[in-house]
Amino acid sequence: RELFEQAALQAVIGEAGNLELSYKLVDSLANVVEHLELARASDKPDPFRRVWVENEDGERRRGVVLRCRAQEVAVFCPPDRRSLAEIGSVLHVTYRGFSSSVDYELLLNDSVRLPGAQVLHLTRPQGSGAIGRDKRRHAVSMDARFSISDSEGQLSESFHASRVLDLSSGGVRMTSARPLERGERLRLELAFPDGERTPFTSAGEVVWVKGSEEEGRSYGIQFAHLDAAQTERLHRYLDRLAEGAGS
Repeated sequence: RELFEQAALQAVIGEAGNLELSYKLVDSLANVVEHLELARASDKPDPFRRVWVENEDGERRRGVVLRCRAQEVAVFCPPDRRSLAEIGSVLHVTYRGFSSSVDYELLLNDSVRLPGAQVLHLTRPQGSGAIGRDKRRHAVSMDARFSISDSEGQLSESFHASRVLDLSSGGVRMTSARPLERGERLRLELAFPDGERTPFTSAGEVVWVKGSEEEGRSYGIQFAHLDAAQTERLHRYLDRLAEGAGS
């Protein structure tokens, strides 16, 4: 696998570091990796892993990971005159890992158009940790409450009942009786059934909104500023969910 990866990256990037080759070639190399079963037994976005990239409007494009570093991943996509999203937008990257489907919410840092491809440079939001950490979403059904932060960071006093639909180390997908808008900042209280009396609390931000008023909307809330105790409790509960899914 390592020898193939080195040779393939050399063929794509070249000694001068140019990315002048087509998506078709990169996708063919990804096909070789899958056909010869050279893919790593990993849930990380390894080079030449096929992925889907989706914008907030639900438009999806196929892609192939070319490079993955701690905070950034470069994805080769087919050439397209239309931009998938504006720089700074949140994109959803999903792929089939070794043990399950993996879903990341990444920021579009740069988009480079080549004659035969479009290269997306995606980064983790600040404070979200390195790419490759467990970001699997676990289906749950739990009560949640939240208050809205105003522009000065003050919290509203009224809490609104909500329902959490899935949970990951990066945030939650939930419904809400109160309509929410992208960019709104919240303080969440989640009723983890983990035996502890106090709810799990975290600051959060609405990073995407899906659905319609008629069909029902769901909201992606990204956790912010988790301290060591919050992180430990969250990961402990996620480990329980993962063990239950695999049993």
